[in-house]
Amino acid sequence: MAEQVFLERDELLDALALGDVVATANARLARSLLADYERRMLAKGRTAWATPALLPLTGWLQDRYAEAAMRADAPLPRLLSSEQEEQVWAAIIREDGDALLRIDATARRARAAWKLLHDWQLDLADRRFDFNENSSAFGKWARRFRERCRAQELASEADLPALLRSVIPGGGCTVPERLLLVGFYEREPGLEALAAALRAAGCLVKWVAMSAVSSRTRCLRADDAKHEMALASAWARRLLQADPQTRIGIVAPDLGQIRAALDHALRKTLAPGTLHPALPHGPRPWNVSLGRPLAEEPLVATALGLLALTQAPADASALGALLASPHWALPREAPERRAELQRRALLDRQLRATGEAGLLLGSVRYETRRENREGMPEPWSDPGLAARLEALIKKSRELPARAHAAAWAASFTDWLRLAGWPEGRPLDSAEFQALEAWNQLLSRLSGLTDFLGALSLADALALLRRLAGDTLFQAQARDVPVQVLGLHEANGQRFDHLWVMGLHDGVWPPPAVPDPFIPLGLQRERGMPSSDPERQRAWAQQLTEQLSAAAAEVVFSYPGRDGAEELACSPLIAGLPSTEPAHIGLEPQDLWAVRIRRSAALEPLPDSGPLPLRQPRVSGGSRVFANQAACPFRAFAEHRLGARPLDRPQVGLGPMRSGTLMHRVMELLWRELQTQRSLLALGEQELRDLVQRCSAEALALQRRRNPATLTERYASLEASRLQEKILAWLEVERQRSPFRVIGFEEQREFCAGGVQVNLKLDRIDELEDGARVVLDYKTGQVTPARWFGDRPEDPQLPLYGVAAQQAGGDGPVAAVAFAQIRADQAAFSGVVRGEGVLPGLPVNRKGDLRQATGQWPRVLEDWRVVLESLGAAFSGGAAEVDPKRGLATCASTHCELAALCRVHERLSGSGDEDAREDGGAQDG
Repeated sequence: MAEQVFLERDELLDALALGDVVATANARLARSLLADYERRMLAKGRTAWATPALLPLTGWLQDRYAEAAMRADAPLPRLLSSEQEEQVWAAIIREDGDALLRIDATARRARAAWKLLHDWQLDLADRRFDFNENSSAFGKWARRFRERCRAQELASEADLPALLRSVIPGGGCTVPERLLLVGFYEREPGLEALAAALRAAGCLVKWVAMSAVSSRTRCLRADDAKHEMALASAWARRLLQADPQTRIGIVAPDLGQIRAALDHALRKTLAPGTLHPALPHGPRPWNVSLGRPLAEEPLVATALGLLALTQAPADASALGALLASPHWALPREAPERRAELQRRALLDRQLRATGEAGLLLGSVRYETRRENREGMPEPWSDPGLAARLEALIKKSRELPARAHAAAWAASFTDWLRLAGWPEGRPLDSAEFQALEAWNQLLSRLSGLTDFLGALSLADALALLRRLAGDTLFQAQARDVPVQVLGLHEANGQRFDHLWVMGLHDGVWPPPAVPDPFIPLGLQRERGMPSSDPERQRAWAQQLTEQLSAAAAEVVFSYPGRDGAEELACSPLIAGLPSTEPAHIGLEPQDLWAVRIRRSAALEPLPDSGPLPLRQPRVSGGSRVFANQAACPFRAFAEHRLGARPLDRPQVGLGPMRSGTLMHRVMELLWRELQTQRSLLALGEQELRDLVQRCSAEALALQRRRNPATLTERYASLEASRLQEKILAWLEVERQRSPFRVIGFEEQREFCAGGVQVNLKLDRIDELEDGARVVLDYKTGQVTPARWFGDRPEDPQLPLYGVAAQQAGGDGPVAAVAFAQIRADQAAFSGVVRGEGVLPGLPVNRKGDLRQATGQWPRVLEDWRVVLESLGAAFSGGAAEVDPKRGLATCASTHCELAALCRVHERLSGSGDEDAREDGGAQDG
């Protein structure tokens, strides 16, 4: 067995300087040692030096095997990449015929079990592999995998130690004089056997453990995980302020799960400026060892988003993110780039306004070429982007139905080039590294050609996305003082100060998680990792002791609770001296945000008074009055500042477009019928034919506007739905007193209180006595009870009634009503002058509606007075934050202006009953 020695960090660097080969357990430790070696050379005044023989063990083994392949007289087996090996496993599992939902994930687990099999030199002939379904299936797959590799002269990464053991005795590769193996928790039998072969060939092999450091170790309880991260970040800041060159380590057993939260805590405390999305991030004094998926890198996410455009229709929300990307066909100069992004922001709003959840590239290209009625380009018109889209549309017609992986990689590269990726602002170092990683990813995709048949476009894209999601990307950066590590990366590292977090008794020692494909009894018999709770405890105890001796100051911490659950300290650190944040120089809330709030001083601002409306015409129709009644600030923000949320695309037509379609059908229908007499004269089949024809015409127009949504099948279903609802509604129209329709989608100008808006009245009927009925079609749930009071919640129909009355005409307004056309209800709902005007009205129950009928037509005058008051307030500049029913109004009207008006802060602790009931639970 190879000798184990304990070395100081400097002694290990001395060995490197003397030419010893050092192979580390992970890449992080190799980079750390290399950085220390380079610092030493610079401290000695050296300007150039030989690169030390320092590599992760896997890299060193691959180098030796590549050398052996070049020296060998006969070809050695071809070494599979991880993706290639997984594809071989996946093909074998798929051939087995078992119905597995996630073959790719199973293939990854099988590959991991195959490596364990080799590392621990297990025998597939062991009868225990037949004792359960999982291990039996794996045994069958593993034998097939071995046979396929032999037949095709392939080798997996797990085979490397055994392959090298076979070539070392004959001088097949160079054997160093001394090999130091550093940072290994486990000494697997397979690796011990390789070390024995190296020793037999004259190599002195040593397992190196770093010498312990005399340390002060303490245990700290945090309130919860968030508090724990904040304390560790504040601790690191205090140390850096005292000595910017100190080496600090922060270790987390579950780093993969808390990476984003911990990185955010470090940003808040060590570099709060990096939280601003519009500012360059700049250098950061910390580095997280665990990379994030390559697919999440903005540059690569843009590439994947552009490739998704090969499949029509494009997701509208994803397309909006692409339009805002700094890496899609943008000018390099900042002023031109800003102007282009502004055009694209307007284009995004225009595309969302169509309501389409999926957009065809042709539809997007059409919008980029839009002109107004005067023949001038629309503000969102974008000739450069239009040319890019034209090239992509042409390329989409040339894409093959099926192709091999290498062909798809080439097609994807061409697609991105035509799209203009990654043209835009100059790439920083991390983005340039991400670009290189993307190119390597495409090369890896090409490398799967021999292991996959012809792929469809959808399959090729799915495979590329999976590879990008499985690939961890960590941009190499300058050496920084704070290193954030997982447990395995921390082995062999030395720091001046170390904080180990998250050690509550639920995770430390970690639970045993044996491999599902290797018999449990065999794992425990051989003492394999994570196979037995007692082994896990012993391993965790050993690791805790190593971490305790990894720095002069070590803090072990744990969260005291997780939500409502109380957590206890891990028994492995329970015996350490306890400490409090104040004892290690931390304030209870030692955060920049807290310090800024404490130092805040009120600054008096002069009262500028209201800002009256400069010109009376306002866009928004009746919503101006509805918003003014709901909250004056909302009316001001939406209709004067233009602070409106982006439309949210919906799958299917959605309520708004369904309502528009219904309006169009009813307009076509009544333009042809004109009178109730014509309706009554039609037979049942004639009426069905008329409704069907009008529905088809309306749907044809809607399909031109929404081609991605209204497919042929969808349009057919929508036509059936429309026809049934309209036929049910016409039965209600048959029951009315005689009328004729005199207004169809009529445009009207209306002015109240100095506010002028454009209205579109759905329909106006004339009764036999010349009186008029104002109708508004509704396919959703509505209630006329919201029409009344000084601040009516829904003043649309009152406004229509007043506008119709002001317009004059041959007769007075006799009714204002909703025509509710729903699958569960077809009825009129509103206010009438009396009995017999509309079926079902007036209502029999007491309330505003019944009272309004009794006061007709004075109610029209009351509505006019209310609208004048609301209009005058708006035109006068009233913009106070005053939701009618407090936060309940904010919630019921789905207002999204809370960040602008600070309604929660304003109503917090006020006497408003609604605020007390709803505060903190609703958005303003």
